[in-house]
Amino acid sequence: MIEHIPFINEQRTKEFGIHEFFKKILEQLRWEINHLVKAMYDTGNPERVFAQNERTHVGIFNNAIVRAFGDRVVTLQEWSVYYDKGVGRADFLVHWNNGGAKPVCLLFEAKQYTIKSDRYMNNDSIDYINNVMAQGLRYYKAEDAYYADKTTYIVPIFFAWLRGEHVIKKAREYHHLSTNKDNAPTDFCSLYYLKDKPVAGVWVHGRIYDPKEINVSLPA
Repeated sequence: MIEHIPFINEQRTKEFGIHEFFKKILEQLRWEINHLVKAMYDTGNPERVFAQNERTHVGIFNNAIVRAFGDRVVTLQEWSVYYDKGVGRADFLVHWNNGGAKPVCLLFEAKQYTIKSDRYMNNDSIDYINNVMAQGLRYYKAEDAYYADKTTYIVPIFFAWLRGEHVIKKAREYHHLSTNKDNAPTDFCSLYYLKDKPVAGVWVHGRIYDPKEINVSLPA
């Protein structure tokens, strides 16, 4: 059974009008990982479900979104972005009909990394997060005509593979003891781990940016 300890910055997500999205998706992701454990990692090593690369994590995240919202969402993974010439390959785009006047687009730029020591817990670098955001901003600007009539946010998202029972323990303490994270560099930060075998897990966290409020210069 997958244990899920969530955190969502309600003030910011409600201000952006996407609190419902993240609340529902982060819970659905717990179900999705649990479903994978039962279906594909039931041979005695269920912790392997967390040992995924970036692209696979995005695929699992995508499955959770599609299951949660059905035909209210359209998603796109790993597509080529062009502006006169190739700009790069964007990671993940969600087009969500939230019932409002405009659809919402969430442009995710994903990264995966591994944590083996609790010395590196809670050490999120806003500079690193901003660098990942800049990648998403480049893709947004290259195709700004598409986003013109939509409410759009750029979301750097990170999948941290937690390895070791001591690391899981530290992550649990972070969620249970730090009740006020409004000033943290992340807007959502959810922990998923095996309840009966807490030796591995994944920390899914990220920050939300309104591209219209970003004032940075990007290299050509």
